[in-house]
Amino acid sequence: MKLRIVMPLVLSAAALTGCQQLNDGVNTINGAISSSLSSVGKALGGTATTQSLGPVSSVSGLGAVCKDYEENAMAAEKKWTGKRISIANATVLEVTKGRSASDMMTGMPMSTPNYYLLFKTADTSYCGGMVWLDYYSGIDDAVLTYKKGQKVSVTGTVNNFEVRGFATVNNADMPVRLVVLRNGTINY
Repeated sequence: MKLRIVMPLVLSAAALTGCQQLNDGVNTINGAISSSLSSVGKALGGTATTQSLGPVSSVSGLGAVCKDYEENAMAAEKKWTGKRISIANATVLEVTKGRSASDMMTGMPMSTPNYYLLFKTADTSYCGGMVWLDYYSGIDDAVLTYKKGQKVSVTGTVNNFEVRGFATVNNADMPVRLVVLRNGTINY
């Protein structure tokens, strides 16, 4: 009698363990596929994004974002931080290569370059954007194609807001406020 009760329980436990292993395998494969698609998208010019980046909201410019920040910085950070936005007709101010803060603080050599693009939009003169571009093979050549004054479409996730105490850098007009975007892509 006990064997009749124990045997189905043992078989059920084995089946559940097998299902969990199968589920873990599928999740691993899905992660690998997502990573591969992201790499392919970046290699093709950054036009493809992964699902983990979230939905994109089109905004006409940075004016509304910056106005929110001016009215209440904490409320604007809560509203905009982590939100993925897309802006058409952004004007390139500068493209440059930087180092991560952790590389600079530890004195470590830069493993891969971090590129960022400063831009402005027509709806505000005091506020601009900075988009950090994700590294991919070929980015070193791609950043050479962007020119000051060029119109581009920018997409990125709002990371934070920076307040600068100056309006000019290297004799060029730079925004006093910056909306910093991560996971950036640029199209033109």
